[in-house]
Amino acid sequence: MEVLDRLRDLFDAMAASLFGPWLGLAALATAVLFFITAGAREGVDKALSLRQSGRPLRLFDLSHGDAGRAMAEKVAVAPERLGTYDEEYLDHFVQQSEEAWVGSRKALEAYRGTVLRWDIAFALSMAAFIVLFWLDVATAAWAPLWLARLAILAECMGVLYGFADIAEDVKLMAILDDGRAIVDPAEVAAANALTRVKFTARGLSVVGALMFAVLTVADRLLSGLFGVLAEVAQVVSRLFRRLAPASTG
Repeated sequence: MEVLDRLRDLFDAMAASLFGPWLGLAALATAVLFFITAGAREGVDKALSLRQSGRPLRLFDLSHGDAGRAMAEKVAVAPERLGTYDEEYLDHFVQQSEEAWVGSRKALEAYRGTVLRWDIAFALSMAAFIVLFWLDVATAAWAPLWLARLAILAECMGVLYGFADIAEDVKLMAILDDGRAIVDPAEVAAANALTRVKFTARGLSVVGALMFAVLTVADRLLSGLFGVLAEVAQVVSRLFRRLAPASTG
């Protein structure tokens, strides 16, 4: 209980600071933009899952072992969600997403025109949240000197994360322009390097990694809840259809 009381006092002090209102606004914007981006990304993921069987590729699936086999046996995902990708994978992603549809649009168009654009806005809000959080800590009267110095370093990681994430999105939009992957190892290597910098900087910012983890878990829980509610609605609907003839008769 004492630990919880201290945490509550800490958050109250941060909220009452000069940066508190802006920090709250950045946190709210980050959460809203995360769910918007996640919703758009889910549509692309579902479209791609209809093209291939198996589970989606994970962060390090192309970093070790037989990458070609992994691409053949697992569902393609957006390149910025992978720790390693090259021009061969981008060609594979383009091929899969050009033959999948999200409503009336190709999955590639939905990814490039919607997901990546919303992701830029999310990166801006997340970077602002990280910087404001650690700026609040660095300038707080209660923060010891060692924590204030670490906070300044974490602020820099927030700035680096924002730059890397936005640059990565812009680079991928250019590479995937008109549905053609640029067969230029240097361009693809630059995009992949930005992806790695993004992951590293977000992790070193600490609070950015925690925020992303919390939002990811919340999104999965909400998706699971909505899935259960949809199944319940279908069962109730079938039950009413079966009872309707009996009641009319």
